[in-house]
Amino acid sequence: MTVRFSPAVAIPLALLAAAACVLSAADRSIKAGLPFPALLSRPSLGAVAARRDSLAALQAADFPRAEALARVAVARDPGQQQSAALLGAARLGRHATDAALQAFLVAGALGWRDPITQLYWLDYAQTVGDFDMVAQRVDALRRTQNNAAAVPALEALESSNEGRASLAKRLALDPPWRDQYILESGTLSSDQAVNGRVASLQRAKMAGMPADCGIVAGAARLLVNGKRHAAAATLWRSLCVPSASATSALMDGGFRDVPTNREASPFEWTLMASGAIEAHVDSLPAPLAGKGLFARSTSSVREPIARKWLALAPGHYILSWSASAENRAAGGPFSVSFSCPDVPARSPLESVPIGRGRYASSISVPATACSIQLLKILVEPSSNGSGAASISDLRIASKP
Repeated sequence: MTVRFSPAVAIPLALLAAAACVLSAADRSIKAGLPFPALLSRPSLGAVAARRDSLAALQAADFPRAEALARVAVARDPGQQQSAALLGAARLGRHATDAALQAFLVAGALGWRDPITQLYWLDYAQTVGDFDMVAQRVDALRRTQNNAAAVPALEALESSNEGRASLAKRLALDPPWRDQYILESGTLSSDQAVNGRVASLQRAKMAGMPADCGIVAGAARLLVNGKRHAAAATLWRSLCVPSASATSALMDGGFRDVPTNREASPFEWTLMASGAIEAHVDSLPAPLAGKGLFARSTSSVREPIARKWLALAPGHYILSWSASAENRAAGGPFSVSFSCPDVPARSPLESVPIGRGRYASSISVPATACSIQLLKILVEPSSNGSGAASISDLRIASKP
């Protein structure tokens, strides 16, 4: 593994969390009616003061004093994990690594909630290249809200196949930090970090990780806003597109998964009904199967009724669909517009009947500045102002 967690870094990252634990214990004792100096007169409570002073000595890099005070804490409260962890940290500070190991073996046997203990064993696991153990320690740190301390090890796991496999095992257990981990995908600072996170989530999904698609949609929106379009599309496709649609460039050309109770992902259909337009998804009438988008327009002009983002590679394509309509003038009841980000859409593309109620338009993706594309469906005005129409089975194919 390429990223190591040095004790010189690990200990300071954990001290704030440790301080909070010590002061919280002291505060509880004071609220129980025990003056703080009186803590020293009771063995288990006197250990709180010893831990507090040991921690202060660690922060001041006075490792001999920190060790002496930690020994007092261990003697007065031998079953308390943090006492042993402070003893181990003090020994590390004065480079007594074998003695530190013995203290951290005791601390590790007493539980997983102490951040100093977890950081020690995290460093050990990275030293020996034990990916499963690194993932376990990252899991423990994130469960105790020590997210910053886990970042370097998490990035190391995400950067290799072996690390992603170990991380996937933890994510498949549905840890309480899973949703935050997914949402963080949209806020990472580098393309390398984003790609590592998305690849890790793909692996975790294959290992059985459940995914809240509302959370995934939020991460995808953040990635799109950050112009990481390919990563956004891969994240959404991997975690939330059913396998039947995953290979389709449209990712739901049959309107099977239009969200109704949450904000849509950029790669899901968003309906655009207005005062003059009614639009809804419903089952197609027999003998047709599947679902379609139904629209009724009282507008005298062409109106958009649905939109979604695509992530097509540069090239030339044919977009086709099935449509039916009541009371329509000549020509199809729908048209489409297609545009790149920050570029105003041109007039709707020409739609050509291709037989059996299907229509098609040609679309092109330029080689630059168009890594994501906006597709809109527009309903044409009806001949008598009240006709209903449906569109279904959208497909995209490369142009021969």
